[in-house]
Amino acid sequence: MDFFSRLKHSQSVSALRTGVACLLFSSAISLGAHAAAPGYGKMDVFPDVQISPDGDHLAIGLMNNGMRQMIVVKTDSFETVGGANFGKTQEVGNFYWSCNNRLLIEVLQRDPWDDKSKYYGELYAVDADGKYGEMVFGYRAGEAQVGTKLRKNKDVFGWAKLVNPMLEDDKHVLISATPMPGGSRVFQDDKERSQLDMQEYEKQYSTVHRLNIRTGRMGQALARAPVANARYITNADDELIFAFGNDFGQAAQLFRYVNDDWQRISVPGGEFTPLTLDGESQRFYYLSQTGDDTALNVLDLASMQANTLHSAKGLTTDDVVFSSDYTRVYGVRDANAELGYQVFDDANDAEADLFKRFAATFEQQSVKIIGHSNDENRWIVYTNKDDTSGYYLYSASGNELSQIL
Repeated sequence: MDFFSRLKHSQSVSALRTGVACLLFSSAISLGAHAAAPGYGKMDVFPDVQISPDGDHLAIGLMNNGMRQMIVVKTDSFETVGGANFGKTQEVGNFYWSCNNRLLIEVLQRDPWDDKSKYYGELYAVDADGKYGEMVFGYRAGEAQVGTKLRKNKDVFGWAKLVNPMLEDDKHVLISATPMPGGSRVFQDDKERSQLDMQEYEKQYSTVHRLNIRTGRMGQALARAPVANARYITNADDELIFAFGNDFGQAAQLFRYVNDDWQRISVPGGEFTPLTLDGESQRFYYLSQTGDDTALNVLDLASMQANTLHSAKGLTTDDVVFSSDYTRVYGVRDANAELGYQVFDDANDAEADLFKRFAATFEQQSVKIIGHSNDENRWIVYTNKDDTSGYYLYSASGNELSQIL
């Protein structure tokens, strides 16, 4: 018996698709030829559910007539209030809440010669009610707005990646921008696109910027990556503190940002696969090879002491249990454990405890906490087993688990 008071279907997939069909604010965009980011690959993962910081709304990704779209519903009633639909040649990619009432969306392009959509670096922002949509980053961000000759923003020939949604700031997010080798020429020429070398892309170094999600204006670079393919970590004050990544064909590296400069940190154990870094507690999580086994390790950056949390043959990043904000690791999938997961003894936080309860409820299934409201009353949970997946909404106050999809 699970611990929840009841399990119910809050909304069916067909009803949510009805919400998609009712969208009257189609934001169709006509794109020219441009180059896909080779390092990002093709995206198939859909649907998706993201909860707003205040917990009042859910953004739900759905396939509608073979195209990725998004609707926004009220959490309490599942009434559709808005969403995004990019027409027949563009689709909704990954999407994120940037504040209580606005979302940031990666725009995917479906090229006629390819049956899979690709991300070309563009970001689109829209309010939860579907109003005030704006292309805020990318090669078309500087196009004149409908009904005016003014060019509000600047064209950027490169790819954007969200670093920090800065949820307390309702105007800005922190992004990294990676330039396109060849610039505008590659975006506009099919031949140039076909000749784009992945190695050339992976040699590019990104820069970090504040991006205004209302106007699309991007600030000057706050920092330049110390390594290619960099991932950045910020602290509670939205300040850069760490970066890690690897130059093409080289081993991964970890850096600390001190006095506007990057300082390399030596990670014990030789070559490693970076997972994530908790900037507040100064703990860096990574995988390393130990004989025939793969070890999950944590490095205390204050003492520079490393401990092995778990070791097993064939251990991969897919087996690691991250916190919903990806700043911590508090468990690992383990077929020998009672619930199919081992939750570490030192993971003394509310989310780790809640994860154990979800794992007990969805026994022998893959379980992931997607996110939660700021007050930690509403949680989104994803489960998967044998290619059958589900999304659930958990109310802590009512101890109630409701199926969304």
